[in-house]
Amino acid sequence: LTHSNFIRYIGHKDAIKMSLTVKQNLSFWAKLYNGNNKYFEKNIDDFLINNVLDIPACKLSAGFRKRVSLTRLSFGYAPLWILDEPYTNMDKRNIETLDNLINKHLKKGGMVIIASHQLINSKANYHLNLDNKPYLTRRL
Repeated sequence: LTHSNFIRYIGHKDAIKMSLTVKQNLSFWAKLYNGNNKYFEKNIDDFLINNVLDIPACKLSAGFRKRVSLTRLSFGYAPLWILDEPYTNMDKRNIETLDNLINKHLKKGGMVIIASHQLINSKANYHLNLDNKPYLTRRL
């Protein structure tokens, strides 16, 4: 596996080229990750961005940009996902979509590292809560 096929990193910044359309941005990431068109179409539907594919990214709200960014998660397969504040600017429906995507990934044996100020609703076996002292890893 190459680096781009092993890790999916979604940072707090969206990694979207504002002058390109949504479709052009996603096509770039799909090619980089050797993405399968089946997954490309499914995630576009999951995050409800199919009606903005031809719109330049600069015209999108922060919530739409976050959804476009998160669509890259399933372009091909990467066992490790690193997500920095993935729930920021997301509404309840899209948070549920992301949680379902994360849980499917975990069920397939994938790993997810999430840094978030919001509650994470996953079916992970282990969570590390940095609010508690001493720092504990607890099995759910």
